[in-house]
Amino acid sequence: MSTDDAVWHDYHADEGVCVEPKDGVYDNGGSPANTGEQESWTGYVDVEAYSSEQILSLVEIAPAPGKGRCMYTRRAYEPGEIIIIEKPLFAITPDSNSNIWDTLMTLHQEQPLHLPPLWHHAALVSILEGNEEKLEIMKGKWVLDNDPPVSEDVYRILEVTCAEHRDGSFVYHNGTVICPNLYQFLLQVWPLNAFAHSTHPQGLVIYDKISYLAHSCDSSATWNHYGEDIFVLRARRKLQIGDELTISYIGEADLLAPTPSKWD
Repeated sequence: MSTDDAVWHDYHADEGVCVEPKDGVYDNGGSPANTGEQESWTGYVDVEAYSSEQILSLVEIAPAPGKGRCMYTRRAYEPGEIIIIEKPLFAITPDSNSNIWDTLMTLHQEQPLHLPPLWHHAALVSILEGNEEKLEIMKGKWVLDNDPPVSEDVYRILEVTCAEHRDGSFVYHNGTVICPNLYQFLLQVWPLNAFAHSTHPQGLVIYDKISYLAHSCDSSATWNHYGEDIFVLRARRKLQIGDELTISYIGEADLLAPTPSKWD
């Protein structure tokens, strides 16, 4: 996500977002997601995510002045046409690791964490469940500080959830070594790049390429979650080669509401 968008995400970093699924199709772009229309709006019933190679053949990720890396079209699109379909890099809910979730909630009740438990949970679970390839992708996400100091909260949580070895490393009971610096780094990645889970109010989803979509109140694209948080990106208007792809993080229904209600 771009530099300009970080302000919006930072403002909402302490909030969980509750959304309602529509019979397997989660629409956050303001377009119909009626199951009776399901085949027509996707073009087929069974939506399959594109590979990374397919996605990069259709869109370009490139730097934009003052905005960081953004996404651009490699071909023209008609309104409503599917641009890309991407599966989550991580989809995390409290059930992903209920032991860590419960521990975090207890610690937060005893002494409030600077960031809410869902961000710590996402950071820890992505380390525990992520392979080398996924974690390298996470390390490449846009953040405010590439080398943040490790917070007291991080050490406090690791001391409770892991065994601390003499060399200062922290090891989870499954043998995974959790680096405090990586954990702290991911506490930036998640708030600045994640989307709300489509069915769980305390769940988070993060994508590889979708994270490069910038926010705009007059977005060029619209999006839906389908099935297991598969992200379907479609053209909102006629697009030409090289056009920047932008989305509304708050959804078109909210954009069309009176200004005061957007902040409710």
